[in-house]
Amino acid sequence: MISKLLITGNCILIVAIIANIFAKFINVTTWYDFYNQMIDIGVKNSTNTLQVFDFLWLFLVYPIILSAGFLIGEKLYCFMTS
Repeated sequence: MISKLLITGNCILIVAIIANIFAKFINVTTWYDFYNQMIDIGVKNSTNTLQVFDFLWLFLVYPIILSAGFLIGEKLYCFMTS
């Protein structure tokens, strides 16, 4: 059980790191950037500064990518334990 959590968790982490590198490469706001903006200028103002693609990235694309990381971890665990 603990190995399943470690494998899937590490896969999600690796996919998240790759997704954040890609987001920086295409100049899209990441959660880290968005969080810092919220601290600096407030939630309402930081939400108003988001472009459409930033909003789609944060609330649609990024969660789907992390879900793919979970699925990769599940498949890897099944492969390793079969």
